[in-house]
Amino acid sequence: MKKLMKKMLPIVALVFMAFVVFPVSSNAQAYDNDLHFVNSDEPDCIESYYLLQPEELNRPITFRPSQFTAKDMSGITYEWMWATSENDVHEVSGQDYFTFTPTQTVAIGVMIQDGYGNSIFQEWSVIPVSYSGQTEGMVYIIDDWYYLRNGVVDWEYTGMASNEYGWWYFEDGSLNWTYTGMACNEYGWWYYRNGNLDWNYTGMACNEYGWWYYQNGRLDWNYTGMANNEYGWWYYQNGRLDWNYTGMANNEYGWWYYQNGRLDWTYTGMACNEYGWWYYQNGRLDWTYTGFGYNEYGTWLYYNGQIAWGFTGDWNGHYVVNGHVES
Repeated sequence: MKKLMKKMLPIVALVFMAFVVFPVSSNAQAYDNDLHFVNSDEPDCIESYYLLQPEELNRPITFRPSQFTAKDMSGITYEWMWATSENDVHEVSGQDYFTFTPTQTVAIGVMIQDGYGNSIFQEWSVIPVSYSGQTEGMVYIIDDWYYLRNGVVDWEYTGMASNEYGWWYFEDGSLNWTYTGMACNEYGWWYYRNGNLDWNYTGMACNEYGWWYYQNGRLDWNYTGMANNEYGWWYYQNGRLDWNYTGMANNEYGWWYYQNGRLDWTYTGMACNEYGWWYYQNGRLDWTYTGFGYNEYGTWLYYNGQIAWGFTGDWNGHYVVNGHVES
């Protein structure tokens, strides 16, 4: 069932219903080519259905039941109704017709009865009838935003669209107010919060291709460094989380040790970068550490967190040459 017709109500009597009228925006409306029913099991007696399109702005629209083709009904009868409110309900049958203006919101209903007068199918569909002439992009219909392509709602469209209020995320043709995450267009990848592009967002986001770093709402392909979320601190290379990275990284709080892309709070030992060898305690560079450190190249004397390359002599019973423990 298409989302444009999501506002549906059952008929409770032949010519009366409890009908809710929805407000119509005065400037950005559209119509749908087809009249759809509330559920996917459309009645067998209805073969085709089509609502006449307005040929020009503000021209009255005429609806004729004779536009609808009936199959072999085998004693089944059906009648059409229309309404603009619960106090304005009309029957339409045979060659009758009704005309309404593009400033109204109209409900068109069908009631199908068997040969005993029992109702076997009864539905109402709310149809927007005002039209702005817009054929592409975002349009406001009754109570929500939809995406038009070639003048009709594109129920297959998922992606971004913009209007004077910003950029928005659409899913299956309608604005998804609950969507939070990534979306792309020809200009790049962007971060959305509650359906709206969030220009203030800086942080991590993921899709089926991995985790990515965003700066001011846009994927930052130049970013290399640390980023965090509720699961921990992570290391990024060129905007993407690098699961293979093991080594040092820094932020405003200090230098940290990463293992396989994630800050390793359990790591204690040596690590190096282009500036030298350093000593880490519990994942953080310890500027107060003085003592020995160990790696595959031997034992080293550290002073204030870094190798004491200038020291040669005895240290606590060990002979040290240029920071390396010889015995």
